[in-house]
Parts: sequence; C-alpha cells; structure tokens
Amino acid sequence: MVKVGALTAFGLLSLAGQVMAQQSVKVMPFGASIVTRCWRNNLDAKLKAAGVKNYDFVGSQQGSQDCLKQFPGTDNDHEGHSGSQATDYAAKGNLTTWLNQQPAVDVVVMFLGHNDVILGHKPLDTIIKAYDTLIEQMRKKNPKMQIVWSNLTPVDPKRWDTSSNPNNSKDIAALSARIKEYAPSKSTSDSPVYFVNNFEGFNPVSDTDDGEHPSTSGNEKMASKFLPAAKEAIQAVSRSSGIIRGVLGVRRVTMADRRRTK
Repeated sequence: MVKVGALTAFGLLSLAGQVMAQQSVKVMPFGASIVTRCWRNNLDAKLKAAGVKNYDFVGSQQGSQDCLKQFPGTDNDHEGHSGSQATDYAAKGNLTTWLNQQPAVDVVVMFLGHNDVILGHKPLDTIIKAYDTLIEQMRKKNPKMQIVWSNLTPVDPKRWDTSSNPNNSKDIAALSARIKEYAPSKSTSDSPVYFVNNFEGFNPVSDTDDGEHPSTSGNEKMASKFLPAAKEAIQAVSRSSGIIRGVLGVRRVTMADRRRTK
C-alpha cells in the first residue's frame, strides 16, 4: 500500500478542486431586468435536484439577497441589466465585453426583448437583426456555444398598453411568435440553439408583480420551462469535452479509456 502524506494529500485535493473549477460548464444568464429575478436561482436548484452539478453560473451581476433566501446555496451570478435592449447590446458590443470578462462561457441562457418593444418601440425586424448580431458575437467568442433562447412572457395590456404605444402587449406577443420560429432556425450542429417557450402558459396578471416581471409563481413557471433545455445544453458540453469524474476530480477521457469501454 502506498502511503500518502498529509501535505501530499492536501496538494492533490487542491489540484482536484482547481481542475473541477476549470472543467465546470460555464453558464451565463443574459438579458435585462427579468434575468435579475429569482427564476435563475429556482433553475439552479432544479438542475441540482436533477443531478446536474458540473456547472457554474457566471456574470458580472449579482441577484438579490431575497433570491438566496428563497433558494439557499444557489448561484446568484448573472448578466442581466435592467432597462437594457437587445438593439443597444448589439450596437455597442456589450455582450462581447462581458463574455471576455468571464472564463470561457459554454452556455448562454438568454431572455431579452421586452424593452426593445416597451421602451424602444423598435420594429420587430430591427430586433431580429439585433439577435443575429448577438448570436454572431456569442459564436465568435465560442464557436461551439450552446444557446438556450427563450421567447418573451406576455405583458398585461391594462398596465403596459400606454398612450405612447397602445400595442405593447400585441407587439410582445408578435415578437414572441417570431422568436419561436427564429431561434430554431439559428441552430447548428456545432452551436445548437434550444428554444424555450415561456410565452405559453404564463399569465401576465397572476404570474407577475407589475404586469411584466415574474412573481413567485412566474419564477416557478420560468424555471420549469428553462430546466429541460438548460440541462440538455450543460450535459452536451460535458459530453463534447469528454469529461468524466474521478476520485480526485475530473480528467479527460483518453483513447485508452474509450477502447476499454468497447
């Protein structure tokens, strides 16, 4: 039997921890104010409950402490910026900057577009062109980026159809329908796009605090909708990188490993 000293064992465990950190799948929740809400923490809890643990949410922003109280021990990192628009992100290159600030991002979980309609009054074609640019920026940073893309939740017309734009709710519905067709069309074998339908089944009155931003019930619905696609994307990265877990951490599968499993 080979004896391992305490310092050696500590060094091995430290190395294993570093390898685990390097090999964990990096997931960036990306968007505007709705991304700051607690559905992210709820999703994190659901992923872990489903046995998906080799991942790390990343981003320059931190969610509210209330989300951590609701879901203790969950990851609060994200890249959601209140009031932001997809068209501005695309024009200013914000996403590229944020991707460069993080370790290599493997998965982007995207929910973005309400403000382009409600605040920016942008034509739908203009918003779609901005989405094109954002996808290009993601894939320039990582040609194998896994993209989990949701359409928008509906808004309450009584609260958000205003004198400046009496068609906000209809335009949100129209954009959501466009995303439903658009997102799958952007999928490739190297960089899949997983469409998530958060529009269907979401009640803008009972599932929001203000006719737009999700309440507790809305957060639960969104997390449940995101779960299958997020799980699939994270596991796809793990499979493609050939990561298997060992006693001391993680190592890459070698050709010898593959021959032994045949």
